[in-house]
Amino acid sequence: KIEQGKDSDIQHKIAEVMKNPIKSTYEFKDGLLYKLMIMREGCNTKKKLIYLPSSLINDLLQVYHSDPLSGHFGVQRTYLKIKNKYWWPNMKQSITQSIQSCLPCQQYNISRSKKPGRLQPIPPPEGPFQLIGMDYCGPFKQTPRGNRYVLCLTDYFTRWVVAAAVPDCSAQTTAEALFNEYICKYGVPAVILSDQGTHFHNQLMEAMSKLIGYNHTYSTTYHPQSNGMIERFNATFVPQIAKLENKENNNWDEFLLPVVFAYNTGTHSTTQYSPFQLLYGREP
Repeated sequence: KIEQGKDSDIQHKIAEVMKNPIKSTYEFKDGLLYKLMIMREGCNTKKKLIYLPSSLINDLLQVYHSDPLSGHFGVQRTYLKIKNKYWWPNMKQSITQSIQSCLPCQQYNISRSKKPGRLQPIPPPEGPFQLIGMDYCGPFKQTPRGNRYVLCLTDYFTRWVVAAAVPDCSAQTTAEALFNEYICKYGVPAVILSDQGTHFHNQLMEAMSKLIGYNHTYSTTYHPQSNGMIERFNATFVPQIAKLENKENNNWDEFLLPVVFAYNTGTHSTTQYSPFQLLYGREP
């Protein structure tokens, strides 16, 4: 109400509505101006949408696009969410301009087109757990629990990381860790990206992908950077483990979950949010 009272365009429209409320496509009720809109074809019922003052547009777009609960979706999805509650002149145009200038979205959407002589980049996913990268860290010094490797899985949308300490990097161990530590907790991803190591590229993993229903894609030998996101995480992650493996009792695997938690709750340079925020929509 306060911001509508400061908006000259809205105040002018309120004056028009008060003169001829019957023929107006607006309604002034309880101190608020609403836009009356037919939301669906074939339906004559008009819905009341709050006429949003220009001073609040940027704040609203922040909530509906950039907020962790909104996930930085595209113009159409953002527009459809907003249009059910609010209206302002040239609304879709301003939504489009705002999203086109969104830095995290620019970073997600770069290099979509194929460049001559370059590897075709992987299209960014539209939601959590649609595309995950999978890789191994290690070998490390064996712990009292018998672990020497870490299987790392990174969600390409939220940057959420899952890491499991394992004794080896065999196909059997990989399949069990992927199923128990990821699929049973987060569901079946649409695509899993890994290198062509024998622990990933084998009959057992191929059978598992067909049985459970995901697509297993492999980075090429000459272009391993196509799985660069998880490799960048590993470059950050490995030094932390290296600091722990030389300590007394060599129990680095006991510190694995806290290290991963620290990563998941830190702000990511690309998204400007922590993976935890993007996944759960709140601070830890």
